[in-house]
Amino acid sequence: MAVITEGERERLLKALPLRVRLIAETLYVTGARVSEVLTVRRDQVKTNRSVELRLYGKGGKERAARIPAELYKRILQVFPRGTYLFESCHKKHFRREYISREIARAARRVLGRAVSAHVLRHYSASRTIAE
Repeated sequence: MAVITEGERERLLKALPLRVRLIAETLYVTGARVSEVLTVRRDQVKTNRSVELRLYGKGGKERAARIPAELYKRILQVFPRGTYLFESCHKKHFRREYISREIARAARRVLGRAVSAHVLRHYSASRTIAE
């Protein structure tokens, strides 16, 4: 499994198209799988003092993940409406393969090596354990 530094993560995020960047940031913050983040519907988002996403993982297991209000605000500016939090122009959620491919391409371009979308999940877990 590839490991990335904080600086590499920042460079990678900056190299991504805005829509993909917001998805990648959400992956990083939540530690969720790509498929979990892409299928979040707007009615699965709860806002109080924090923003909570209802995620459905393997086997339909449900869990909650929090994201910063500032990130949620930026998401709503770019994805202002739709059934899904991250909805394509075709009114469907983005495909896991597309997001993974865009992240891998940007990583090769700016980092000179392969980094998968799944690495963002592990980066988040490693950061949490270190705290």
